Amino acid sequence: MSRQRAERSDVRRHREAILDAAARVFSEHGVHVSLDAIVEASGLSKGTLYRRYPDRIALLVALFNREVDAVCRFGDTLPPHEALMGMLGYVADTARRSPALADGWRMVPTHHPEYVQARDRLAERLAGPLEAAKASGLVRGDLAIGDLVLAFRLVAIPVMSAEGEALAERTLDLLLRGLLRHD
Repeated sequence: MSRQRAERSDVRRHREAILDAAARVFSEHGVHVSLDAIVEASGLSKGTLYRRYPDRIALLVALFNREVDAVCRFGDTLPPHEALMGMLGYVADTARRSPALADGWRMVPTHHPEYVQARDRLAERLAGPLEAAKASGLVRGDLAIGDLVLAFRLVAIPVMSAEGEALAERTLDLLLRGLLRHD
């Protein structure tokens, strides 16, 4: 019988400082910025960053995991029949706020084990809201989890241009109209 040790508070605090700094620096300067900028923004040492995240991909996967957790928590605050559309809107809003970071997730190989686990966790979390939205007549009856994963990827596409926010809103509007039930 193995026992999992609780994460030390300083380890947790350092992890959050690195992830917060990475999200901010990537959003401001793009995902190709030097990782030294993240070290500087976090106020921690290079060793602390590289011990936990040996490369840029590991850091992006950790940020993706954190965002999946946030989307799931957000969905938990909504009634089941509203959670699906609320979570989709949350993802679109996140992509609008941080287009460089959303673009960075495309750098992660689709077969990366932790990335696959996070996507599977999100898909699993969407199953209940999907069934509730179908039962309430809100969405098309033929809508499947794979369709939702595609929809989430589409709304997360960053729009980095002067009219980016308007285009992001239009993309979400068009996508939602395709998901909604039409009688």
